[in-house]
Amino acid sequence: MDRLTINVSEFYRNPKRWEVLQTKVMPALVKKPSFTIWSAACSTGEEPYSLAIMLSEHFPRASYRIMATDIDEAALSKAKQGIYQKQALKELPAKSIQKYFTNQHGLYHLSPNIKEQVTFRKHNLLADTYPNNVDLIICRNVLIYFTDEAKESVYQRFSESLNTNGVLFVGSTEQIFHPEKYQLRLLDTFFYQKME
Repeated sequence: MDRLTINVSEFYRNPKRWEVLQTKVMPALVKKPSFTIWSAACSTGEEPYSLAIMLSEHFPRASYRIMATDIDEAALSKAKQGIYQKQALKELPAKSIQKYFTNQHGLYHLSPNIKEQVTFRKHNLLADTYPNNVDLIICRNVLIYFTDEAKESVYQRFSESLNTNGVLFVGSTEQIFHPEKYQLRLLDTFFYQKME
């Protein structure tokens, strides 16, 4: 459990991938009347809150729901608080930090407007039911700790969770070598799209 819940995270981790998300993936999603995002294995919340900041900043009219899940209740509790060390914000532009955080005694408190956009709950990727009709799943830097058999099961279930043309965004050590096995196709590096 401790190996699985290392909880190393930060806002906009690997910024170039977030740029692809913003410029290539989101424009198609925001055309929908509403869409659902699932941040799986969300750790202490930096990832789903990064999504909420991106959407608020660049797609303010979009209608969406962000679900964030993790197996670690302590991490989820911290995520709900939305209080971070400066290190976690190092990839965020200064203007975003000013706009969305309040510095109190060296800790950065996330704005309630962003916090209320994310719903957190406990979820075990290997045992629990997966949500349906999801348009974007982000699950990064967790499956590296799973066996090949467990990974295959998770990828299959992610695919079943996604709507047609939905997108799975994985971590930089987790590329899927045969995405077609899961009805997915490579959209961009570390992004896979559900095929019809």
